[in-house]
Amino acid sequence: QFSYLFGTSVKTHELSFFDESYLSSRTLDEYRMSGFLFNFGLQYEKSFGQKKLGIGMVFTPSFSACCHADSRFYHLSYLKQGIEESVLDTLKWDVDEKTSRRIDVRNPMNVGFGLSLSEEDKFWVGADVSWTEWSRFSMGDHSDSLADLLRFSVGGRWIPNALSSHYFMKVNYSLNLV
Repeated sequence: QFSYLFGTSVKTHELSFFDESYLSSRTLDEYRMSGFLFNFGLQYEKSFGQKKLGIGMVFTPSFSACCHADSRFYHLSYLKQGIEESVLDTLKWDVDEKTSRRIDVRNPMNVGFGLSLSEEDKFWVGADVSWTEWSRFSMGDHSDSLADLLRFSVGGRWIPNALSSHYFMKVNYSLNLV
């Protein structure tokens, strides 16, 4: 599978004072990102009479995306009531074109495996495990203390009698745990 990722993320840093005689300040860091993502997968099914055994694997390699970062800094005075804010005066607004920079974002690798057993119009049970390498994520010169993610999922579906004329016998009953 091939995907094109794009989007904008804005981080806001704010220093606020309750006393109006002090100036509050706010910095906006805007990150515009774009890049290509590739997912690879394999799937195999083997029939045993009416039952099927399925095995699968997915892999997303770590990839770097191009990111353009801009910073804006301003001093302002405002009134804040609850979550509403009214800016009274913007005293200084710095948009330095030199702060617009290109940075690389290293996104994590992901590996997953799955196993399922099913019988058509009767039941399906499956289990998945996936691992994402968040500890190697970085954005420019900054890395974070993110931990790798190991995720287990199990689930199943049961149909009491698909050919029955009673509604509750034909319904798919499901249970999934992540």
